[in-house]
Amino acid sequence: MEFAALAIGWLLGLASNLLHDRIRQHQKAESFSVGVVTELIGLKSELLAVAYQMTSKYGQFNKEFLSWYVLEVKDCEHSEVPPELSDGFEELLHRDDRGLEEFAAISRARPGEGSAVKEREIPFVVSQLGSLQLMRPEVIRRVLCVLKQLHIFNSTVHEARTELNRTFEASLSEVNQRRVNENLDLYYRKIGERARMTVTAVDSALAELNGGAK
Repeated sequence: MEFAALAIGWLLGLASNLLHDRIRQHQKAESFSVGVVTELIGLKSELLAVAYQMTSKYGQFNKEFLSWYVLEVKDCEHSEVPPELSDGFEELLHRDDRGLEEFAAISRARPGEGSAVKEREIPFVVSQLGSLQLMRPEVIRRVLCVLKQLHIFNSTVHEARTELNRTFEASLSEVNQRRVNENLDLYYRKIGERARMTVTAVDSALAELNGGAK
């Protein structure tokens, strides 16, 4: 009888410890999830600005892009776009592609013109990668996808900066200068495309994170 009581006490103590660990793990996962969501929302806001800047100056500023952009800005909790400007974008949607091209022509970059664009980071996510194991498998996959897309975006930014530096080389011939300018414009278009792809990856990750931890 005494042995049975000891066994029951031991089992209850074990169950209590397991429950405590489970609660602590869940709290840690929730805290991590909040941090990731906050950082990803900030990243999305920054990359939306980059996508608009690069597309309007170097890419195809058409109805397809603008429709995507307007919906994303509305969905972004911390959009850097003022409400009155957002309303103006919606009015632009009533124009045809030619009308949009005329609007974009105002801000079109000159050949070889540089743009102030920099790499983006999500330091909290990177520093807490070990905590990803607390999340559901699909959350892990989506967050890693964001990191992959962001890495490609940053690599493209670096390549554009390298090409921009070449425009200052006095030894470049006219032909090579023109080629460098074309390459630079291409890199900036790619930056806009990569910003958009990363935003899409962020949207997927946020949708999964809203589903909670394990």
